Amino acid sequence: GINAEYGGPDFFLKTLKPKTLMTTPIYTPPEPKIIPGRQWKPPKVFVPNYTVTIRKSGLSGRSWFLIVFGVIVYGQMAVYRWFKEERLLKREQREARINILPLLQAEEDRRYLRLRAAVLEEEAELMKDDPNWKVGESPYKNYKTSVFMNEYPPRPF
Repeated sequence: GINAEYGGPDFFLKTLKPKTLMTTPIYTPPEPKIIPGRQWKPPKVFVPNYTVTIRKSGLSGRSWFLIVFGVIVYGQMAVYRWFKEERLLKREQREARINILPLLQAEEDRRYLRLRAAVLEEEAELMKDDPNWKVGESPYKNYKTSVFMNEYPPRPF
């Protein structure tokens, strides 16, 4: 069977763990010399120091913190000043618009009256053959569009 071909059930264990590796230690420290009345110290064995010391370069953490804090404060102050300036400009524009509003309204009223006169004149020209037509009067008997709100007829109920 399989066990006979490979040398029995312990064949793989013997090949993987040879006795030479199991019995031979990698490092055996020397026996310490114990002197009565003195404190024992470990033997001096050379151990290489693999730590790398890199020279500090650049700014410290405190310096970086103060620089970033200063930049943020300066930026906030600049934004605040910009907002204040924008607010003043908008206020000035709003006051100018309010001051010029009566003039603009008067011009719009004159434009409307000119247009209304032209429309009534055209209506009179078109309806000159109809004797029952009244220029400027609505052909519909709708109180909501022809009469002011406070002059509505009374409600029937």
